[in-house]
Amino acid sequence: MQKVMSLLSNFLAEAFLEEATSKVVVLMPGGFKPPHGGHLDLVKRYASHPQVQEVRILIGPKERDGITREQSMAVWKLLLAGVSNASVEAVQQDNPLLASYKYIETAPPGK
Repeated sequence: MQKVMSLLSNFLAEAFLEEATSKVVVLMPGGFKPPHGGHLDLVKRYASHPQVQEVRILIGPKERDGITREQSMAVWKLLLAGVSNASVEAVQQDNPLLASYKYIETAPPGK
């Protein structure tokens, strides 16, 4: 099921990006505790797309399976070496998806 969802996500993202007329910021909210190869592959695919200005990984504060947000962020920073248009951000909301909605609501027009 996870593979099907990944394929569907890739398909929808590609369709959206092909329609975009200006550079876009891709938001990836989640716990990422721990981040894994699938997450990294998705970030690299988005980051390499010509319509993508930046990929922002939004990480929530909750610890999961003994992994803290700080540890997750440290791993991401190692994984993203060489990916110049990707960043990792700590969000204050317990739910990183809600943080992405807040980002969309408050982003300047065209961002």
